[in-house]
Amino acid sequence: EFAEAQELRASGIEADILLLSPMCDLNEAKQAVALNIICAIGSPESATILDLAAQENDRRVRAHLVLDTGFGRFGFLPDDIGFAVKAVEDLKFVDIEGTFSHLSDSFGKDTRHSHAQYRLFMKGVAQLRAAGIQTGMLHLCNSCGFLRFEDMHLDAVRIGSAFLGRLPFPNHYGLHRIGYMESAVCEVKTLPKG
Repeated sequence: EFAEAQELRASGIEADILLLSPMCDLNEAKQAVALNIICAIGSPESATILDLAAQENDRRVRAHLVLDTGFGRFGFLPDDIGFAVKAVEDLKFVDIEGTFSHLSDSFGKDTRHSHAQYRLFMKGVAQLRAAGIQTGMLHLCNSCGFLRFEDMHLDAVRIGSAFLGRLPFPNHYGLHRIGYMESAVCEVKTLPKG
């Protein structure tokens, strides 16, 4: 969430901060650019907003593309990768440094969905590259994905709930619960059946 990125910067954190949710508000996007936050792009609209924010701040901004491989939250659908290609081709002030997705059921007993998401992600990456888009650093695995699917680690992984000691399967890693997470709805998305 953008407010958390702001709080980190206000606390003096100067390290790279990757905001995983795409910007949908121009004023927030301008603030993110000013704070040197690495932003996500998951739709033509978020690409346009981020590019405009960078232009208005007269600086380049770093970003990662989001592919929705089945989580249903943010991202370009791999079946409509042309939207991502067009969005990136239209960018004038944004540098794509990475591409990611998020596993929706990496904690489940049946691992077929996670493997299908991985294949869909890699297919989308291949399509982007075939269209001449630099995909940069690839990352797919969340905490459970990292712990369960070594073959899906790619260039980076994102540890979240495991950092808080929250695992939905037997914890053989010595992690201890240290807090809880809370969230709010920030966007509604219509998805095709299946």
